[in-house]
Amino acid sequence: MLRSGRLKTIFKLSRPLCERRSFQTAAQAPSSQKWLKLAGAFAAGTAMVHWLTQSSNQTFQAETIREDDVPPAGDDKSMKQKLLSHGAHAIQNFAPIQSIHQYVCGLHFYSGDLQRQVVAHHYCQHLNADVHQCVIYDGNDKNSKLIGVEYIISEKLFSALPDEERKYWHSHNYEVKSGMLIAPRVPTAVENEVMKDLVRTYGKTIHTWQVDRGDILPLGPPQLMMAPLADEHVDQRLLQQRDRDMGVHTEEKRKARAPIPPAEHLPGADNWAATGKAVEFIPREVPLRSRK
Repeated sequence: MLRSGRLKTIFKLSRPLCERRSFQTAAQAPSSQKWLKLAGAFAAGTAMVHWLTQSSNQTFQAETIREDDVPPAGDDKSMKQKLLSHGAHAIQNFAPIQSIHQYVCGLHFYSGDLQRQVVAHHYCQHLNADVHQCVIYDGNDKNSKLIGVEYIISEKLFSALPDEERKYWHSHNYEVKSGMLIAPRVPTAVENEVMKDLVRTYGKTIHTWQVDRGDILPLGPPQLMMAPLADEHVDQRLLQQRDRDMGVHTEEKRKARAPIPPAEHLPGADNWAATGKAVEFIPREVPLRSRK
């Protein structure tokens, strides 16, 4: 029998895929093409339920193992802080955090430096069909550090951006098609549906905590991050370690995603690959602007 937590997971993950709708008139009903999409989504939701049912008695690795993890500066939480946290959790509104419903994991590199790459655990919320916003951690356990944010937009919205803005964005086609971007613990049929949506999107990513160099606090200016565009751009040692930690195989995912149509690369994204020059955020002092 499934545990209550598993049932909640089923409903949370499959509800957006399997939501039933009623239509007052024939004009309101979806077209045949939309019905096919709904049928495919329902099949993916059914696959999720079946997978969770079959695996209800199995043990999963819920946390990553970070051998180079450096604890942040500071003392352990006091009893007072713990009590206040529990009290706040019971009575305050955490709607923005509770709206997070998608978890994907991939690799980022610091803009301008392919030698510095990090594993990025994204916890994302869909603001609408064209905009996602993600908080990024260095792991997936309760003590993971918040290291950055990523905004993900559809190709429709990206194509409307001015040229000057596009240089801050990266494409997701390679991340998806290579198998490098994963949705941990999600069965292949459902994961591929997620990736079909992400393959044509673009991301703008800022990291504030440089954990790869062992910083015990978020030091220095924010860092613009990019994503690899080819196998030769990827730190294979880091990717293999990620795969071992998460119990996945990137090459198997690459094969499973072969049927996903590749996205057209829109000009301006991944500008470093076309020009050989990257964008970095360089802080500078400016005169203070008063309120008067």
